[in-house]
Amino acid sequence: MNRIALMAFFGILFFSAPAFAGKDTACHPPYQPTNIIKLVLNYTATLDYITDAPEQCQKPFKRDVTELVRSTRLFSKGCKDVTFEDLDRAEKKRGDKNHSKTGELKLPLGGLFELGGKHGFGTCG
Repeated sequence: MNRIALMAFFGILFFSAPAFAGKDTACHPPYQPTNIIKLVLNYTATLDYITDAPEQCQKPFKRDVTELVRSTRLFSKGCKDVTFEDLDRAEKKRGDKNHSKTGELKLPLGGLFELGGKHGFGTCG
């Protein structure tokens, strides 16, 4: 009898443990924003992460990306301004569950690359 009760207790504990485990608080950014080339190659993923990531992950990531863009000499002032606008727009989309992830954001580097339709790079004012 004790053995059955013990097995039932562990079975309940095992199957209910995920409910008590809480949310995953680990951050999983698409890349570490340490290089402007990584930003250029992962621009759409950057904007999506800023829009969709948990707030405790999104804010430090956006701060690091903003500092990376601010410190680069590879972007013109106009390109930096457009990038900052995109970052702010992506952050404002947070909470809007009906946002569209296609073609609403201007992307940097003046059409130098076309990476798949509307997710390609647009103009840098």
